Amino acid sequence: MGAYDSTVFFIAYWYPQVAVYDDIYGWDLIEYSGSTEFYNDFNNYNISITVPNNFGIWATGELINAGKVLSPDVYSRYLLAQKSEKIINIISNPDYSDKHLIFKNDNPANIWKFKAKGVPDFTFGLSDHFLWDAKIVFDGTKNVFVSAVYDPASAQFYEVCDVTSRTVEMMSHKLPGTPFPFPKITVFNGGGGMESPMMVNMGANGERIWMVHTTVHEVAHSYFPFHMGINERRYAWMDEGWTQMLSEYIQYAIDTAIDFRQRNVKRYLDMAGSFDEVPMMYPSYMIKRNAYGNASYFRPAAAYNILKDVLDKKQLGLFKLALVEYINRWNGKHPTPYDFFFTFEDVYYDNLDWFWEPWFFEHGYPDLNIDSVISEGSYYKVLVDNSGTMPVPVIIFLWINNDKHGVYEYSADVWKDGKDELWFDCYSETSGINKITLGNKYIPDADSTNNVWNIK
Repeated sequence: MGAYDSTVFFIAYWYPQVAVYDDIYGWDLIEYSGSTEFYNDFNNYNISITVPNNFGIWATGELINAGKVLSPDVYSRYLLAQKSEKIINIISNPDYSDKHLIFKNDNPANIWKFKAKGVPDFTFGLSDHFLWDAKIVFDGTKNVFVSAVYDPASAQFYEVCDVTSRTVEMMSHKLPGTPFPFPKITVFNGGGGMESPMMVNMGANGERIWMVHTTVHEVAHSYFPFHMGINERRYAWMDEGWTQMLSEYIQYAIDTAIDFRQRNVKRYLDMAGSFDEVPMMYPSYMIKRNAYGNASYFRPAAAYNILKDVLDKKQLGLFKLALVEYINRWNGKHPTPYDFFFTFEDVYYDNLDWFWEPWFFEHGYPDLNIDSVISEGSYYKVLVDNSGTMPVPVIIFLWINNDKHGVYEYSADVWKDGKDELWFDCYSETSGINKITLGNKYIPDADSTNNVWNIK
């Protein structure tokens, strides 16, 4: 993917790949075009890479001859890191006072050997001056070897190993809640932000929050597309959308400087209902620029969060059960959108067409407003009008000046019968309610100016 200085390289898209043959489209003939990224089959790799003896290599797969390419001191730290829950500095700044103490120098070149099983791609990075931090994270079934490999001048990278390990831990145990798909993950300090199996290529970020954002997002791609085998060229929202949504919770748990869930809603609303917006089911390789970003990242992230609210209102934790079932049922099988739809309906045990059609197939936008209010003492009947076309949650707040005195929450399934307005009964134990508001920062609403009703 790039040469980042005279001795730092990240190598991807470097060998001929056989096109996927699936039972839906036959041979996949869609070319990689830079934005619509991955669709590969699952393969086993046995790779040998020869480099000068002052270079290290970090790659997809497990290093199977570490003792033959690392110096005794570095090798001992490497072994320690593979059983340590604390970060081990396998290669640190002092080691470069004598570079011959880092890698084996018996010969002018070293041969690094890697093996990977059942992964859709192989990438590697190399450098003669990078630091290396590593530790293990238990994902519920195995220890995952987590590494950060970086330029000593990249200040924010000193924390990347910790952020990566927290990401692996939260994804394994919370959402999606299944063991990490691979035995290792390495974040390499190259450029940009790009995922590949067991590897992340990432530039240095000036602010901590953007280091956290990129690290979490790219590591989360281990599930989507790589574990599942998503055809991102046709349906990027099955990959980027899930990664965007699942990352929001982890990013905020690590750094609250930016609420990315709220930010993603705002990014969706920048385009919702506009002439340039297209439904998510349009083939991704046919969508360009901002329309691609919206259909692949922001609109699906909003849709998944609303779906989560629907399922969890029916039964707490049901969304996680559905997501785990989808992952377990379809990993490695190149699922289509309908496999996702039907799996979630199986777990929800009900039809979700009222949700799939507007959010995934149709043009439209979300827009709720308060049409009228009838007050009878401490009781309030609020008429909410769905002026848009998308089903979204309804949250009503009762206020006395700036203090909340009642909250009423309903998931988006209140709109499943197709009505465009509904009455909601609200009650406050405190008299003097002088304002009713609708919605919150996580519910997309194309026009929020009509979400306030002042009671005189």
